[in-house]
Amino acid sequence: MKIPPHFLVPPGYLSEESLLRFLAAELRPPSELSFEELERHGYILFGSPKTVRDRLKEVVKDLGIGLFVGGARIGDMSHERARKSTELFAREVIPHFRDERPATVKAGVREKRRGNA
Repeated sequence: MKIPPHFLVPPGYLSEESLLRFLAAELRPPSELSFEELERHGYILFGSPKTVRDRLKEVVKDLGIGLFVGGARIGDMSHERARKSTELFAREVIPHFRDERPATVKAGVREKRRGNA
């Protein structure tokens, strides 16, 4: 998880107030954290599909996110294991979030799809 600083917080991504709070928090870059620290501080979600679902539901509730962008490969994980992880996520995690989107998001996606058809 080595992210260049200019990609971590690109210009315009945070308000000045948010940037000051971010800097005051003295967070360490993910590349300096152990696997256990990455998990404890919420940088990564891993475990059984149920564990990932439950933790992701907490994140959605706590942060109010509407879009999740994740990766299924970390470190020296094999291609086969990453593929299996992605398949499990698609089959056993994602479906649990489809009906939990706000109605405005659902309507916006449907209308946009209709308009592009």
